[in-house]
This record gives sequence, C-alpha cells and structure tokens, in this order.
Amino acid sequence: SRIWIPTFKFLNTESIVLTSQLSSEMYSFILVNKIGPPLPVTGKHAQKDFVYEGMSAVLTKTSEYDLSFMCDFDFQFYPFDVQNCTIMMTIYLHNKTYIQLVPGNLNLNQEIGSIGDYRLIASDYNYIHISHFSSTYQVLSVSLILERDINPLILRTFVPYYVLN
Repeated sequence: SRIWIPTFKFLNTESIVLTSQLSSEMYSFILVNKIGPPLPVTGKHAQKDFVYEGMSAVLTKTSEYDLSFMCDFDFQFYPFDVQNCTIMMTIYLHNKTYIQLVPGNLNLNQEIGSIGDYRLIASDYNYIHISHFSSTYQVLSVSLILERDINPLILRTFVPYYVLN
C-alpha cells in the first residue's frame, strides 16, 4: 500500500481505458532486484527485515490485461494480407517529468501465437510525442505485424467445395 503504482492509459481502445479501472491485480506480480546493500538493521526492524534505499533496489511490476484494441485492417490483398495493429499507451499523470515507459521483453511471438486467422510475424515499438493543449506527452506505441494463415482458409473454403462437387 506504500508503493506508488502508476496508472496507464490505453489510447486506442473503444473508449480510453485506465489501468486503475481494471481488476487485474490477480495477474500482477512485483519483482525486486537488489543492486546494493541494505541499510543497517536498527531496533525498529526485526532481524529478518531488510530496508533498501530507492537506488539500492529496482522494483518491477508486471501486469497482464485483457483488452480489445481498435485496428484498421486493409483487405486489399486478401487472402495474402498482412496487417499492422498498434497498441498505444501512456502514463496517466499531470507531471510526467521523471517517468519514462520502458518496454521489457518484446518477444511476443511465443506469447501471442495466433489471433483468429492471423499469426504474429513481428513486433516493434517506438515512442511518439503527442501535443494536447499546452502540454506534450510521450506515448509508447507497440506495433504487431500480423499475417493471415491461409491453411485454415483452404480447409474451410476450397476442400469442402471440391468434396461436394
């Protein structure tokens, strides 16, 4: 309860979603990477407790969210189409001076696998800056490149046609 956890804002959902509105704590965990020595033990703490200053330990919170994002698909080359779907997020704060979104492991191929008839073939991220009224804020944009898997399409469309004829 004493650890500040930022609220993220997902920008390209049907309605803008804040992580504080989601009940995802059951899919969250915090990792502690101790990079320095603990403070000396005083009479205030039990022997089993260790206290680290801010620079002596890095806390990483990982959360999993189940959201639907809006993507514009181009079916001009159907069934050999390749789509680019983007996830855009920022930190929901008035003062973002001391905070930067840093994506960790972006190896999503194994985690996502396939989405409907599409399979993930590449992923990338970049930062964009958006001006809104008198302030500019940083947005983390994660691009997912999806390629249609035509094998299910052939099995659903062409094989039944030839079997029936």
